[in-house]
Amino acid sequence: MNLLAHAFLGFDHDQLVVGQLAGDFIKGRDLSALPPMLAGGVRMHRQLDVWTDRHPVFRRSCARINPARRRVAGILVDILYDYSLARGWSAYGCTDLPEFAGFVYARLAQHAALLPASMQGFIRGAGDVGLFENYRTEQGIERAINHVQRRLRRSGGLLDGAFDEIMPLVPAIDRDFDAFFPAAVRACAGWVPDVHSPSLYGDSRPLQETPLFRRTTDDVGPR
Repeated sequence: MNLLAHAFLGFDHDQLVVGQLAGDFIKGRDLSALPPMLAGGVRMHRQLDVWTDRHPVFRRSCARINPARRRVAGILVDILYDYSLARGWSAYGCTDLPEFAGFVYARLAQHAALLPASMQGFIRGAGDVGLFENYRTEQGIERAINHVQRRLRRSGGLLDGAFDEIMPLVPAIDRDFDAFFPAAVRACAGWVPDVHSPSLYGDSRPLQETPLFRRTTDDVGPR
């Protein structure tokens, strides 16, 4: 999963959200130096990545990517799934996307001292560029792909021209995401530390009582 989805699946807890986003920056199994709930968010991130890679709908989405880009197909689908989530936010989030994004930026800043040096640039820059809210724009998706390309110095050009190539896939990816994401919500809810009962950010109801949690593939209509 990509950044917006990971943040959303921190549910309503500050440190779970921050831990979900820190999962790509914190290495190793020993998380004892972190507060328990922040460490729980890192573990949730890792479990979610493994679960996602094995999910048949995610694999179907990856198969839609040009086979020549097989090594980066999962990365491109992760980014496209955030594009689907951001553009369809009203079907998932209980507040508008800019409000949720502001909450995330504030929590990252609040907990910055607990996070590794490798994450500090991300924390400073995310709000400046409107990272999360801009996932609903084509420019935001192109920026995300270019950022990954700069990080993957050994990609061998596998992301060259990827933006123009994947955008025609968006309608099919949207349908995949609508089938995939409710299952991801239910799975991730099962990994929340026992001391916390999750709910969606901005929703006072227990997560299990929300339409999103109860939604199944059969409920998904055409985009």
